[in-house]
Order: sequence, then structure tokens, then C-alpha cells
Amino acid sequence: MSGENPCVPPCKTKWRASVTPDLMLVGEGGGLPLAALVLTAKWARGLPGTLPATTQDALAETAGILEAAFAPGFEGRVQGLGWLLEDRLATLRYRRSDLFSGLVGTGLAQGLVCAVPAEDLAARLAGAGLVVRPLGNVLAFVPPLTVTEAEISAAADILERVAAELEPATP
Repeated sequence: MSGENPCVPPCKTKWRASVTPDLMLVGEGGGLPLAALVLTAKWARGLPGTLPATTQDALAETAGILEAAFAPGFEGRVQGLGWLLEDRLATLRYRRSDLFSGLVGTGLAQGLVCAVPAEDLAARLAGAGLVVRPLGNVLAFVPPLTVTEAEISAAADILERVAAELEPATP
């Protein structure tokens, strides 16, 4: 919640100057119908120009997903998983500073800044069973919110193995 009073719709509250929501759901109360999904340009990147209209069944499924996402403890679990992902990527970044010059992102949306073309490395990772998204010179890791510690560890292990197979990059 970004407004001063979580019981008042965001459009009727005074926004805190330092807070910009990345995602806002607009609907009637806590349930259906879901009237709108508002995203910042950063979050909307990669989505189709328009999203298709949907059925009530699909909206009901969305409501179930949102209930899980707003359940007690969910945010803390996701935050912990984000820290695990960041730790694993940062460790590799420092071990292979010839391949990776930086780490960007936050939470479960992380990326390694590559010294080699990110597309080439993404293709090698896909061949090893890990699908990541190359964004320019950044290798983006954006797992679903349902990801587990074991899945993050397995993904990081694949990344470390593929990186170990690469020759040191020369400047």
C-alpha cells in the first residue's frame, strides 16, 4: 500500500512523495471484478501492447493468485528468496569479474551485467536447462513468485557451472 490509509482507494489519498507504486490493482473491494491492472513502464516492459479481455473464470483464478500473494508471510518469504538470489549472483559476479561487471535489480528481479554478449551466455544457459532473459548486456533472472529456495539454488548452480566452462574474458 502506498497511500496514507489502506482503507481508502489510492486515487483518493495523498501519495507520499517518495513512493511510486510499481503495480496497482483496481477493483471493487478485495474481490472481483478486477477492473484494472496499472503498471509502471519498467514492469510493463515486454508485455504485449494490449492485454486481451478475459473471462470471469480467469479473473477468479487471478483472485486466488492475488489472495496467495497478499497472504501473511508471503512478502517476507519472497524477500528472503530475493536475498538468496542476490547473494548467489553477487558471489558469482566477484568470482568471475572478467565475465560480469555488475549486479542490478532488486528482490526476485535481478540481473548480471555481462562483459561478454548476454545473448550468447543466455543461449548456453538454455542449453544447460536454465532459461534467462538477455536484456542488452544484462542477463536477467526473473523467477516466478512461487519459486523455491531449491529452484534458486539449482539455477545458480547451472549458472556457476556454465560460467566455469567459459574461458576468462579479456578486456
